Amino acid sequence: AGALLADRVLGVLALMTLSLAATLWIWPTLGDRTVVATVVGLAGGMLVALALALSPLPVRLAPYAQRALSPWLGHHQPRLGKFFDKLLLRLTETHAAIVDYRRRPRTLVWVMLLNFGVQGLRILSFHCLFRAVHYPVPWLSEIAFVPMIVFLTLLPISFFGLGVKEGAFLYFFGRAGVPAPVSLGVSLLSYLLVFGAQIPGAVLVLPRFLADRRARSVSGNP
Repeated sequence: AGALLADRVLGVLALMTLSLAATLWIWPTLGDRTVVATVVGLAGGMLVALALALSPLPVRLAPYAQRALSPWLGHHQPRLGKFFDKLLLRLTETHAAIVDYRRRPRTLVWVMLLNFGVQGLRILSFHCLFRAVHYPVPWLSEIAFVPMIVFLTLLPISFFGLGVKEGAFLYFFGRAGVPAPVSLGVSLLSYLLVFGAQIPGAVLVLPRFLADRRARSVSGNP
């Protein structure tokens, strides 16, 4: 859990850093300052939240929360009280596992560079899609908005980010002067890239999957 959350934290850190830096760079050229305030508010808020989550503050507050809530929950809701104590323990252990990565600076730097590389490939794919529909968008605008759109689609709001990504594309790139049909078209075309990227893996796995099914059929196992 600690390794998974550390990967997610570093991924969000890369997304917010790219989006915030590029937006502050291009904000004088944007006619609508609302999008600047949106990016600065979301990215700045997430960076502050990550800094607080990775600080010693949660560990220091955990005993106070346990002393304040555990007796009341144990008296009125015993099952909920036990669940709360276990949850608090797991969160404390997970926090310790994440913070432990600070003792491995080389690993952190390497993973951060890989995260920036992954986001760079995502930005490049959208850049190619905009060019494919004959509406090239400046690189800095894509660096500013694509990471923020990716972050919003990661939120557990809808299945596979459907609707959220389209709305984010229309909002962010619309403020940058991109026509709505172009933004919506690029957003929808990006799903083809996502599903197309699964085909090589499916081709590699399918023969083994079919062989396993034949073996189970011969042996009589379901």
